[in-house]
Amino acid sequence: MDARLLRRVACPATGLQTSASASSSSLISRLIPTSLSASAPAVSSAAVLPASRRYQSTRNRTKRALNIAPHASFAVPGSANAFRPNKHATGSASSEGATASVLGTVSSPLSAGAAATILYNPPASAPSVYQTPFKFLPKSDPRRVLNISSMFKAIDAAPATASAGASAPEVNRHFKPTEKYHLSEEDVAEMRRLRAEDPKQWSVLALAKKYQCSAVFVMLATKGKAGEAHTAASKARLDAVKERWGPIRTKARVERTKRRELLYNGEI
Repeated sequence: MDARLLRRVACPATGLQTSASASSSSLISRLIPTSLSASAPAVSSAAVLPASRRYQSTRNRTKRALNIAPHASFAVPGSANAFRPNKHATGSASSEGATASVLGTVSSPLSAGAAATILYNPPASAPSVYQTPFKFLPKSDPRRVLNISSMFKAIDAAPATASAGASAPEVNRHFKPTEKYHLSEEDVAEMRRLRAEDPKQWSVLALAKKYQCSAVFVMLATKGKAGEAHTAASKARLDAVKERWGPIRTKARVERTKRRELLYNGEI
């Protein structure tokens, strides 16, 4: 008895591991039926029960981990609403924040006991004289004159740029080709004859390409010359396509036709 007690005191983790393995073995024996446990091979407790590990899964732990104080330049010196430094921050970080609060804050007294504070906290980038506000430049600073002169130069150059752009040709987004009246009566008669002989070969687009005219003119000139058989075949092909339409597409086509009629009547 004394030897076992000394062994447990000397190695407490071993005793805990023994009790944990015993409890896990009893849990496995309760979860797995007797018939399955007799036929199935032996399963180790380490393979079934994963090792427990703590994560930052609670709201308070995550909040404490992300509790980073704002930049010291956003704190108004001497005010009651000044940000408190992060208690987890190191000494060097707090000293840097104090320096930033002095460099990044400009105060100007408005009245007795009141002060207006301007927070100037630019991003971490190389400084540029062209981006320095006049508020932070003394009146005797030569950069004020340079900035003003460059501003007037840009204003003077603007009308010249506008006049140069006006001389350029305008871009016609809605290009309309020039109307050509180059077809004679013989050409129109030949077009009708070709359309009547073989409407499948001499389609509207083929005739428009041959005579270099629009498809609308071909349809007007050869109206009714394709023959009833060709018209019936075209209508049958269109009906076969419409039969494959579902209710959604059919309804969309009907609504499109209604919108077109309203547009032509000037109602929309």
